Amino acid sequence: MAKFRTNHQRGGGKGASYSIRLVIFFIMFVAGLLWIYKYISKDNTEPKYIPNYSIPAGATGDNRYYLPIPCKGQLVHHSQFSLCYNEADEEASWVAYELTKKMLKLPNLPRKDRFEADTDINTRSANYGDYTGSGYTRGHLVPAADMSWNDTALTQTFLMSNITPQLSAFNGGIWRELEEDVRDWAF
Repeated sequence: MAKFRTNHQRGGGKGASYSIRLVIFFIMFVAGLLWIYKYISKDNTEPKYIPNYSIPAGATGDNRYYLPIPCKGQLVHHSQFSLCYNEADEEASWVAYELTKKMLKLPNLPRKDRFEADTDINTRSANYGDYTGSGYTRGHLVPAADMSWNDTALTQTFLMSNITPQLSAFNGGIWRELEEDVRDWAF
C-alpha cells in the first residue's frame, strides 16, 4: 500500500522571512499613514504673528483700528472706517472698521445711492463713469448697511474709494451673504 506524502515545508513554501517582511511593511505603511494624517490635520487656524501689523503713528482717536502697515498706497481715515487706496488699481487694497451690536441696534437711515469721487484721495479716485458699460457693478467694501446708523459714515460708504468692481451675481450673491454674516457675527 502506498503512503501519502507529507509536506515538509510549512507556510506554503514562503518561509518565516516572508512573514517578517510582511509585518515590517505593514508597520511602515501604518506609520506613513499616521504621518500623512498628522501633516494634513495640522491646525492652521492659529493666527500667525505678522510683524508689520500695528497701529499707524497717525491713527488716533476711538475710531482708529489695528491696521496692516505699511500701506502700499494712500492711507485714508474717514469718520468710521479707514482704507488703503491703491492708485494703480484705482481701488482700496483693504478697509478696516469696527462693527458692534450697539451700532446695529440703532435706527437705520435711508440709503442714499449717490456715488461720488473721494476728494481725500490725492491722485483722484475712480469716478462713477468708470463703470459705465464695463459689465461690472459698484460693490461696497464697507457695506452701506453697516454704516446706516450714522449719516456721515453712510454717505462716505458711497465714495468711489470704497467701491470695487464686482460681477452682479457675485455682488448680489456670495458678497451679500458675507456682509450679512459679518453683521450676524457682530450682533
